[in-house]
Amino acid sequence: TDRNGLINEWNKMCVTITGYPKELALGLRFHLQFVHEGQDQSHVRKAFQDSMDGKETTGLEFAMHGKEGALIDVLLNVSPRKDTEGAIVGCIAIAQDVSGFRKLLKQEAALTKAKSANEAKSQFLATMSHEMRTPLNVIGGMASMLADTELGNEQWMFTQQIRKNYDVLLHLVNSILDLAKIEVGRMSCHPVDFDVRKVIEDVVDATATADTKGLEICLSMDCLSDYQVHGDENMMRQIFTNLIANAIKFTERGYVKVVAEFEDETEKHRIFRFSVHDTGIGISTEDIKLLF
Repeated sequence: TDRNGLINEWNKMCVTITGYPKELALGLRFHLQFVHEGQDQSHVRKAFQDSMDGKETTGLEFAMHGKEGALIDVLLNVSPRKDTEGAIVGCIAIAQDVSGFRKLLKQEAALTKAKSANEAKSQFLATMSHEMRTPLNVIGGMASMLADTELGNEQWMFTQQIRKNYDVLLHLVNSILDLAKIEVGRMSCHPVDFDVRKVIEDVVDATATADTKGLEICLSMDCLSDYQVHGDENMMRQIFTNLIANAIKFTERGYVKVVAEFEDETEKHRIFRFSVHDTGIGISTEDIKLLF
């Protein structure tokens, strides 16, 4: 700007940011025409006034009017402009568009906030799951002890209902705990040598015993002599329990069938295909699209 505060230079970057051609910008007061109203205008006006008094202003951030009325975050440096004799004849202002940088900072802050909230939620879920285990184990243990006493038919039925719902709740708590572990990246595997056949048979037997609907729970396995593998037995057991329990939940009559098929074997791996079939309500076409 000149000594009167009027724009006397306007480069191509200014044209790009503001949309104002050079011939229209020359002679205008920068802070009145291009700076957002309010404190921003006051700060920019003061920076130019200070420059005329020989002071420099660096790193002044403000909102500037860009093309089509959009506001742009700008970083401004203003310094005195002197003639050959050292007299101040105007100001030199250099502005940098930092909108992209500010947007990135906001996104990072939002991501950090969301991550913190997610970690807090996961910690809460993990703590809640652990706290629920103690009373649940007491309920399950007392129900088992009660079932071993002399009971009438109706009392025995009530006891079985307690044990069944204890299993359901314990399964839910375990699932919540696993979800919390996955979200915080603490889910870990504990590989051991185990027999796939035995794991499946144990789960099927347990779920068939707990079932009160009278469903036919059956198991079909390939005639393979060796089902020994190395992996996470507990995780596999829980996956089968989840799948079979879900099939039983949505099947009112008929059967639930578990199929285990041997597919291939390499030097280090054995490949099995497991599937659970039932005569339940199934999944609608719309919901299948959400899952697969």
